[in-house]
Amino acid sequence: MPTRRTFDKAEFLPNDNSTPHIVPGVLYPAIAGKLLDGTTSHSGNYGTSQSDSRKYYYTDIKGSKPIRDPRIGAHFGSQRHIFKSLQFLEQETATHGTNVYSVDGREWIRAVGDIQIQNSTNGLVFNIDDTTTFFEITGYFNQYNWLEYLSQSGNARNRWILSVDGTVTTTETSNQVSVDSPLGGRYVDAFSSRNLNTGLTTPRIVTIKMTTNSAADNAWAAGCELIAQDTTNAVTRNKIQIPSQTVFSFGSKFTVGGSSAATHYDPFSAKSDGTGWTSPTSGTNNANSSAEWPSNIDTATSLGLAKWVDGTNYYRPYNGGRVVKWVDENGEIKTSVTVMPPNAKSIGDSGTLSNGTAKSNGSAPNDNFRPTFEAHTSSVDEDLLSEVAKTFHFREFGNGAANQGTGGTYADASMLNGTDDIAYVMDDGLTSLSGDDVEPKGVTDIGFAATTGDTIYLTFIGTGISVRNIVYSGGEQKIAQNLPYGTHVIKMQRDGNNTDYAIDGVAIADYASSPLTYGAFSEISFYQPKMPPIPEGACIIADYCLMADHVVRTSSGIENISKGVRYQACSRDVFYDGSGGLLLDTAYPSGLLVYNTSTSSALSRISAFSTNCIKITQSASTKFQNWYTNDTSHSSAVTTTKSGGTNGSFYYPTSPTNLGLNIFDQYGTTNNGNDAHHQGWEIVSPIHTSSHYQSFETPFLHELIGGDRNMEQTHLICSADGKTWDEVTRDTSYLGPRCSFTATRDGGHVSSGSYYIFDYFRGEDERVNYHNKGFAISYDKILFLEDGYYRVFLQLTSSSNGGAWRAKLRHTYGDHIQMNQDPDPNEPNSDTCTTIMHAKRGDWFWVNIEVGTVNGTTRIRSRITAEKLDY
Repeated sequence: MPTRRTFDKAEFLPNDNSTPHIVPGVLYPAIAGKLLDGTTSHSGNYGTSQSDSRKYYYTDIKGSKPIRDPRIGAHFGSQRHIFKSLQFLEQETATHGTNVYSVDGREWIRAVGDIQIQNSTNGLVFNIDDTTTFFEITGYFNQYNWLEYLSQSGNARNRWILSVDGTVTTTETSNQVSVDSPLGGRYVDAFSSRNLNTGLTTPRIVTIKMTTNSAADNAWAAGCELIAQDTTNAVTRNKIQIPSQTVFSFGSKFTVGGSSAATHYDPFSAKSDGTGWTSPTSGTNNANSSAEWPSNIDTATSLGLAKWVDGTNYYRPYNGGRVVKWVDENGEIKTSVTVMPPNAKSIGDSGTLSNGTAKSNGSAPNDNFRPTFEAHTSSVDEDLLSEVAKTFHFREFGNGAANQGTGGTYADASMLNGTDDIAYVMDDGLTSLSGDDVEPKGVTDIGFAATTGDTIYLTFIGTGISVRNIVYSGGEQKIAQNLPYGTHVIKMQRDGNNTDYAIDGVAIADYASSPLTYGAFSEISFYQPKMPPIPEGACIIADYCLMADHVVRTSSGIENISKGVRYQACSRDVFYDGSGGLLLDTAYPSGLLVYNTSTSSALSRISAFSTNCIKITQSASTKFQNWYTNDTSHSSAVTTTKSGGTNGSFYYPTSPTNLGLNIFDQYGTTNNGNDAHHQGWEIVSPIHTSSHYQSFETPFLHELIGGDRNMEQTHLICSADGKTWDEVTRDTSYLGPRCSFTATRDGGHVSSGSYYIFDYFRGEDERVNYHNKGFAISYDKILFLEDGYYRVFLQLTSSSNGGAWRAKLRHTYGDHIQMNQDPDPNEPNSDTCTTIMHAKRGDWFWVNIEVGTVNGTTRIRSRITAEKLDY
């Protein structure tokens, strides 16, 4: 039984422990493996009590301070942490004798030595060029992935030495790739994810040290992934680890967790009688023989279960949902769920669609990779199972077309002006917008397909999607809700004035005229399973989404996707080797293709916490590469199943592997010697974070993290005043304004009466970091994404003597401020203006040249900046 202490009311003071939270412990630094006395050697695993009754973490950084114990909440699977900034640590530097930094304000990730941060065409990465610089990462995990930009340009590159608690386990002596990564050059993070062996089988307190193995040339670091999974045996590898910890729940203090608290990640893994409860791919979904839900589920605080009950038959909810583990008033750990129903709802409001009929109840087998839909009824719980995960303006799908402006090679929605093919994958490597012949609509920036037959594709993860447009005053239109949890693809095809909608290959509606005319939309909202209604005073120790039980697709085509997967676009994360490149083509998933022309050693590699992986390619039935699972020496290819002869065809290992961190290689020449095509991957992962669309704020962007991100501790409450683990352990004072924007122009002259179109939005030039954080690029305008007061600064400079102009900085509702510059025959003319304006989400500002010409060839002399004011 957990220990319990009840507080007397007199003990409560302001900021007391009545707020439910976890109390992190403290780990002291064991410098070079010595306790605080400097002489006693640490014994056993780090994180265990020593002879002085303290618990320690290993470090090689002299002057290190105690840190908070990361063993909070529940741990299972992968957690990604990206590197974006450095903060100088004065005390550690003075003691260590070399510059010491925290990485993004984290006390448990530090860097030592000479590191340059490069904001370049390859995204924002850390550059290291000597063998004395190193990173230290402390956490609770046992397996480890490293994120880096891979390049061959130069001599010895990307060779690392990995140490675990002071002991070297991996020493790389050769370059990792033979060519530069094809992911570079787009002003987005171009890193690959690759596994480095720690030699550990069970999670514990670990300190990883990463040191370059050659000073001959540069290496680029971008982040890490920490994976916690007990791989001792087949039972433990499926169990969530809940280390012993102190929590305050319902005003009382408890000690919870420990080895006995480990439970299966899937609360429906067994029936109430203890027998296995699997998801059938044919026949009938077998009912629970006890005619009740398993006792580990708190039905009073769960949602959606009723849809899986038919009389006295209780069926396995195989469409995924959300799982929350919390501590009740007696110190017991309870599990609440929100599960998705057997059928989804659509704007077409029908139970009989082109790809099948709605399931009558939960007894139907899980044998269709496509969702089924039913008509809306008066059921009160139909629209109560989901919540908005994130709303995007369609202009957010872009970064200024990689500073190429409108019509460039990397065309995206941010610089869309006329008719163009566009594609953009967000930082998560999953969420994307692509389209064939897409146009904006009027000043309110509505995107739509230009003519009949033109198509827009949106890829997202969650359980629903809605769109909103302004031109046709449609308000929010829910296209689909209550989908099985996982990645989905929505296809919007113009049909005259109508829009044909399809989800995962299921035609759900031929929607006529207003409010969804031409497929027009300005904003898109993605939905996820709703948080179960747990009691307000409960301390949460885990919150994650359960993937729908996997069903592999049986149809090719970019509009199709397997059920219960996390999609990975070809333009992010993937480890490539072999000559080739990246192309924009809307005939491919996410609108992008990486091709590889190497005839004998073409390699694409995915490292993921999963049981299987499905590769999307061209003509999989004839052009496949050999597949190797956890076999990086490529000694024995596995048997694969192949399907399709066009784009969007696929192949995958016929037999899944054990759940864990698996490495999937497609290697060698294609079957008929043609180029290897890499269009995307479907990762079969059992769970995913419930915070996929919660961004990580950096000095320059609000980024989606991506990766597996199965179970996160970042958002757990860890202080009596309600601060999260991230807020407690991370100093964010370096971030600056929440919303800020800096852009310039390198596009030549602007004539009288024209808009001044800025076209340089990312990268660094003359120590100016161009970026957009909290704004959206919109061709000739800049969109506000948050309500508030903003300071806007504009500088214009002529490139030759005698230049003159009159320019206006305009707001959504009219002119805001005017600049007048008289000619000076002796020197180039420059003028600046600063103004404060109030804006709402969706408002914009832009610059208009009224008289004269302005040249922006020298980018530093034509700049606009904006930042939100914190009043």
